[in-house]
Amino acid sequence: MRHVYNMFADELSRTTLEYVFMHRKNHRLDLISKIYEKNQYFGNDLIPKAEGSIVGCGAYIGDTLERFLYQLGSCSNYQYYAFEAEKKNYDTLFNRSRDLLNVEVYNMAVWDKQENLSFEGDENTSKVGGRVTENSNDASNINADSLDNVLGDKEVNLIFMDIEGAEIRALKDAERIIKSWHPCLAVSAYHKVEHLWEIPFLIKEMNDDYQIYFRHHCWNIADTVCYAIPKKGNFK
Repeated sequence: MRHVYNMFADELSRTTLEYVFMHRKNHRLDLISKIYEKNQYFGNDLIPKAEGSIVGCGAYIGDTLERFLYQLGSCSNYQYYAFEAEKKNYDTLFNRSRDLLNVEVYNMAVWDKQENLSFEGDENTSKVGGRVTENSNDASNINADSLDNVLGDKEVNLIFMDIEGAEIRALKDAERIIKSWHPCLAVSAYHKVEHLWEIPFLIKEMNDDYQIYFRHHCWNIADTVCYAIPKKGNFK
C-alpha cells in the first residue's frame, strides 16, 4: 500500500484510501463521513467544471448527463458520449437525450475488444447496474466494444467509468485515446478491493503525466473514484 500512497498527489487521497480500507474491514461509517464528497466525477475540487467532449461509461438513466448539462448553463459547445449496457436503463437514457443534438448514446458494454457478452442484471428491482461476463447460462446477451474502437480519433476531455468491475479491461483498450488526448479520468475503483491499487498503477503505466487522486462519493462502500488529472489540465 505504501507504493500507492506515494503515487497520490495530495494528502486527502492518502487519507481516503486509508479510511476506505478501514471501513471495509471494520464498517467505520464515522470515517466515511470525514472523506465524503457529494459531487462525483465533476463539480468537486479536482474537476470543478466539466466541459468539451465527455465520455460516460455506465451512464445509467442519464442522471450524470443531466447534472453535466445543468453545470454547463447556456453553453452548447460540448459533445457527450454515453454508454449503458442495461437495456431498460438505456431506454430511459435514450428518451431523456433524444432531442439533444450533441449527445450520442450506445446500448453496449465498454470492454477491451468487440465481443458479444453475457450481461447479468442487478439482483434488485431498480436495475441500477449489472455486470458483463464472458460465460453465463443465466444472463442476456449484450454487445461490447472498446472506446478506442467506437470513438476512433474523436477528441476526448473527460472519461468517467462505473461499469461494475470491468474498469481494468475498459481502460486497457482506451489507451490510444488516453495517450492522444490526455483526458481527465474518473474511474470507479471500489468493485474489487484490488482495484484500489490496480487502477491507479495501470493509469500511471499508460500515461505517466497524470497526477493521481482518490475521492469517495457514497455513504457506504461504493463510489470510491480514482481521478487522473493531466498536469496541464484538459478542458477547453
